[in-house]
Amino acid sequence: MKQNAWLWYLAFVVAIGQYYFVSSVSSTPDADLYTAIGVSALVAVVAGMIIHRDSSRVGWALIAVSIALYLTGDAVLAGLQDDNAIVPFPSNADWIYLAMYPVLIAAVVIIRRSIVAEWTIADVLDGIAVGAAAFAVIGAIYMNELFGFDLFGVKAQIVGSAYPLLDVALIAVAAWFALGVSRVAPGLAMISIGPVLVGVGNAVFNVQNADFTFEAGGVADLCWLGFTSLLGAAALHPSARRRTDAPTVEHGSRTALHVAALGAIPVGHLVWGSRDDIRYTVAAAAVAIGIVGWRSLSRRSPAAAPSTAAVPANGV
Repeated sequence: MKQNAWLWYLAFVVAIGQYYFVSSVSSTPDADLYTAIGVSALVAVVAGMIIHRDSSRVGWALIAVSIALYLTGDAVLAGLQDDNAIVPFPSNADWIYLAMYPVLIAAVVIIRRSIVAEWTIADVLDGIAVGAAAFAVIGAIYMNELFGFDLFGVKAQIVGSAYPLLDVALIAVAAWFALGVSRVAPGLAMISIGPVLVGVGNAVFNVQNADFTFEAGGVADLCWLGFTSLLGAAALHPSARRRTDAPTVEHGSRTALHVAALGAIPVGHLVWGSRDDIRYTVAAAAVAIGIVGWRSLSRRSPAAAPSTAAVPANGV
């Protein structure tokens, strides 16, 4: 039963989720169902910590805190929407949402180090390359809107810019989490994909919000619910426990990853960008090209080969 708890949880989420999204077709989506799915993820994480007593307690506790912050932000925002025709930006909900990011990033880092004790600077740099590509795409899609909208003051621009930048940081850390693992268990994959969905959902929301086309029950909600649900399922998956036969790190070429990261930058600019977005494209390309170039040279030069010395797990 414990081995399949994550499957039962996902089945529950799908069953409840279909009612939420089906209800949005003909009427206003049921906000209580949306909240129930988020709360169930928090319960699943706590249950996973109880079931897998040898898991990274601090890491999963931080996952629970990040989900709690996310749900609290939703609750505060809902209250503001009930009390105000136009919710001010930034609001108290934004500070809570932003507080979620460093907690979630710390959680992902701690959990990875408890599962895979060995890592190299190459893993970190490859994660940054993925983050650079994400920065270019997000910058081309909607970051200019934050600086071109006359209603936004300096404070709003700073807070508005913090969201995409933290989304990029979260995507980079999620990529670093997955990189270097020779065999990715479903639980590890869900920990990587879940945080990425936050950035995807935010990008969809910002694009639709700028066009005044955002409605609850759409793609953005699907991504945000996927974020909490996947973390809940990951906590229940057997791979959440610390294992002596943990996946090992691969130090080989990641050509496909590098091509995808470099290719996403010009493609993002051509599809969504404009002349004003060139600064994001150039900055991201410089970072990604520098990292990929360094990685290529280090593989060819024995003297510059990355150290394979293991870094002990933090014991959390």
